Amino acid sequence: MNDTLEINNKWSYFQAKNNRLTTYEVAAATTNDPKLKEKFSSEATRMATDKKEISEQARALEARRDITKKSTPWIGYAGTAYQLAIVVLSASILAVSVAMFWGSFAVAGIGVLLSLNGLFLWV
Repeated sequence: MNDTLEINNKWSYFQAKNNRLTTYEVAAATTNDPKLKEKFSSEATRMATDKKEISEQARALEARRDITKKSTPWIGYAGTAYQLAIVVLSASILAVSVAMFWGSFAVAGIGVLLSLNGLFLWV
């Protein structure tokens, strides 16, 4: 969610720079004063450079967000497996069942595999 907010901020900043760029380009094209024309042209060039940097930053944040979106469900599944392992372990204590005890470790192992898949995105 933080990445999405940061991406929105970057693209809003990009849009503001684009508006200023257009304003400077129009001002440079319509003025007759050579000093002002030079000033407006240099500002337009600066705005274009800033715009490019902001765009690269926003695209990098979008790529990071997309990777996070792919790993999030796996982390959720892992959390569910861990909770299930705790329930089975608790039931094994109440039922005095060694099979359930070791079964809880198997479910926890599945949770570990799901966590690792969320981190490294094997699937």
